[in-house]
Amino acid sequence: MYLPRIALLAFALSFALSGNASAQAAGGDIGLKLTLGENGELLAEIDEEAEARLYLFALHPASSLRRTNRAQVLRFDAGQNRLEVRSPKVVTQGGQTISVDGIVSDAAGGRTATEGVRLVAAKMPNGRGAGEGDVYDVSELVLGDARAAGVLWERNVDRSRSSIESVSRLGETYVIQARLTFAGTAETTYSPTTLTATWSLRQLPDKQMPARLHHPEMAYFAAPFVAPTNTPEAMIRRYRLIADGEGQGNSANRGIEFYLDPRTPDWAVPAVESAVQQWNVAFEAAGFADALMLLRAPADVEWEVFAAAHSVIWIEDVSGILLEQPGTEDLKLRRPAAGPLASGGGTVYHLVDPRSGEILQSRVHIGLPFGLGVDFFFPRCSVLDERAHQLPFPIDLQREILTVLIAHEIGHALGLRDGDYGESSASAAQLRDNDWLSENAPTAIMNYGRCNPVPQPEDNVEIRFLFPRISPAETYQIILGYADAVVVDRARTAFREKYGDLRIFYGHTHGPQSHDYTSEASDPVQATLLSLNNLQRTTKILNDMPIRTMASDRYRLYLYTLVVEYWRQLFEHVGTLVGGELVYFDTQGKRVRNGIESSRQQIAAQFIADHAFTGHDWLFGAALASVGTMSERRDIVASEVMKLVDELVHRSTLRPLVAQCDAYDSDCFGADDYLRVLRTALFEDVRRFNDVTSLAQVEFVKSLIALRDAPFQGRPGRSDYILAGFADMELQSLKAQFSGRPNRRAAPLAQRHVEYMRQLIDARSE
Repeated sequence: MYLPRIALLAFALSFALSGNASAQAAGGDIGLKLTLGENGELLAEIDEEAEARLYLFALHPASSLRRTNRAQVLRFDAGQNRLEVRSPKVVTQGGQTISVDGIVSDAAGGRTATEGVRLVAAKMPNGRGAGEGDVYDVSELVLGDARAAGVLWERNVDRSRSSIESVSRLGETYVIQARLTFAGTAETTYSPTTLTATWSLRQLPDKQMPARLHHPEMAYFAAPFVAPTNTPEAMIRRYRLIADGEGQGNSANRGIEFYLDPRTPDWAVPAVESAVQQWNVAFEAAGFADALMLLRAPADVEWEVFAAAHSVIWIEDVSGILLEQPGTEDLKLRRPAAGPLASGGGTVYHLVDPRSGEILQSRVHIGLPFGLGVDFFFPRCSVLDERAHQLPFPIDLQREILTVLIAHEIGHALGLRDGDYGESSASAAQLRDNDWLSENAPTAIMNYGRCNPVPQPEDNVEIRFLFPRISPAETYQIILGYADAVVVDRARTAFREKYGDLRIFYGHTHGPQSHDYTSEASDPVQATLLSLNNLQRTTKILNDMPIRTMASDRYRLYLYTLVVEYWRQLFEHVGTLVGGELVYFDTQGKRVRNGIESSRQQIAAQFIADHAFTGHDWLFGAALASVGTMSERRDIVASEVMKLVDELVHRSTLRPLVAQCDAYDSDCFGADDYLRVLRTALFEDVRRFNDVTSLAQVEFVKSLIALRDAPFQGRPGRSDYILAGFADMELQSLKAQFSGRPNRRAAPLAQRHVEYMRQLIDARSE
């Protein structure tokens, strides 16, 4: 269904209960026992084996929203009536010695806490605690955690009002919950705020998963603390799946288990099923049947305390979170008041064995109501799906959009990064063809294409082909990351023969493959022209559609801003052809970079010149009378046009043109040629004042001045001097145009506009 010649798995959602708390707590011997003492102390009973083991200590205040709260590796060393809890250096499978102390470097690169000894605790008096080993009070491990102390800005933890609430054992993981009360400092007067935070102490595997080093083709996150992604020293993050020829771990390979949070609304469960199903198809191609399993959360324990014990798909309604202000009692740190989840969205948290890159736990966190789904789908694809002609969207449409989000976040949970999977592969004609779309994804799940905006209503493209799916490029990535060496070698040949290099390419570059939020067609000019046709139809839908929400008039205007923003993004996509390149890997895995032909670049520049700077009436005219006021609409359009000009004339856009002319000599579309095309279009009739175009003209002049003055700032390179010369030539041409014989018929406003731009150039010249 989704991938050519790969049989769809007969997927059954496994809602088997995972047993009760005592069964989970059985686990194996991990050399450590944590209990809650009579007076609320966190007591640690240590045996001799604990000293030979490593533990990962993680704080989970708000899922992954507090990315600064890194995990720590701890070792327990007992002796002489005292216990030392250390953050030791560990050696990776790549041979690097690293420190995993959970402390983030400050802006100057220094450390904010001392490495080495984390905690020193005295042995408890005889009779305290139970068991055969020595018992120590390690409450300070939690209540004195510097990571927790920095959760609220300009606050201090009030230890007298903070307490450890519970300790539970889940397999090889201990989960500790505490209530922390924060008060203002001597300089601030904040009222007390009590937060519930969760820690996990998880034993690292005795037998490490075999690490896999990063290859330039790979789209994986690197293991933390070791080396940046895309470097030969980097180990990729991945789950432990046992393939033939790889070493066994210290537990049976049962696939990758995700527990479904019980707060998930019933209507959203099929979206989770579908997302898991798509990834299972990709894993089957890598040699793993039913690799992902979806399980129900145990019913007899509090699910929130699971933390690092299990991987979780967590979907919750966050609509009331913004009403919770600091100072409110019992504000749950897990509930975001800002960030991607506050308005509906997703994020992922990884707990990783730093020695091997093994993902020990992922938490996929989705926020509802799914506002972002509306934001992306409406301007791009509403004209092709009648269900989107009303707000809120019907449940079945929300479910399809939610499936895309969940599948995207599961991709992150599996170790994959965002974007650029097989982009610039399909033509606009193919994106309009049902037969082609039945065998190919219009855009990859991990990309930001969002949906297929190219088909025209008369094409009668099936609605299901509007949505992203797992693509061959992502299946190839799963093979690279998880399959054994034999399957990887076979796939490199087979996938290239079937799909070609760009269809399975992943990577960042300057060009169409680097652009997000529009179609991923191989012919951006034609795709943009078709998308603009649909966008013009969308404005008519927006003007008349029923919006059943609070403040519907303001929400209609908000959707309008998204429509105009998308209009700008379409032209930016065309602009990526100018100075752009296509990058892929040949059959030997060597990176190949090809500059886009100069003729295509000239066509792209002329398309922008012909369509972006004039003819805006349909974007803010009387046909949109239900959307705000004419003045509001015009201001929104003008703002996006100015952003577009700034992007088109920015150094980052023009430098590749200089580099290409250096590389290809005479056969190039130069930065001077490009600036001349834009200047000619923008200033064709400078004596006629237009609210939108005239603001774009001023922005163009300011951008040229910035280019001209760049060599006098920072550390300029050769390209900056070249661009400064081109910018100066264009400014002088404009100055000559402004200084021509005055047009007596020109309106006073137009005359003042021309005079302002002339003064702007002269002022910068002095």
